[in-house]
Amino acid sequence: MIPKQEMYDANKAEHKEIVSKVRQMDYGMKTDEFVSRMYDLFPDGNPAAMSSWILHIDETEAELSRPKAKTMLEYFVELGLIKQHYGDEIALRLFNLAEESCMNVFELRGAAKLLEDGVEISQVHEMVLENELYMTESEDCEFGKALIAFVEREYASLPMAIRPTEQQ
Repeated sequence: MIPKQEMYDANKAEHKEIVSKVRQMDYGMKTDEFVSRMYDLFPDGNPAAMSSWILHIDETEAELSRPKAKTMLEYFVELGLIKQHYGDEIALRLFNLAEESCMNVFELRGAAKLLEDGVEISQVHEMVLENELYMTESEDCEFGKALIAFVEREYASLPMAIRPTEQQ
């Protein structure tokens, strides 16, 4: 059996390696692909919520000088993981919550946990912020691995000139 500290150190090293690889990757998703894939993920998704997601991502790009294409892909991957771990209903509720309040990618897991625990949807975002219920290191590691796998599977064979990372 591996001692707890060695497991912790190994997980820290793996997390650091994954974060480094993600930062070096060239990835993204155009708006039309984001909308299409999100509706594939959430066929009953509210169109007003989708508009809110797009607006939030536009604002994130402007405020943080963060490429919109990267942020779209990150939301798609994280909401897919939430659907996998917490089920269709909770993931759809989080998607539709965007009509009232969009959360950052790193806040979505905490919100999913609260919904799973029966917290009212109207209280979720405030509770996430108040209690700093952000993505754990292991969840961030899983997210990074899923992002890397998606990019390698979907975009790796495309020539750089047509990969969906260009400005919208």
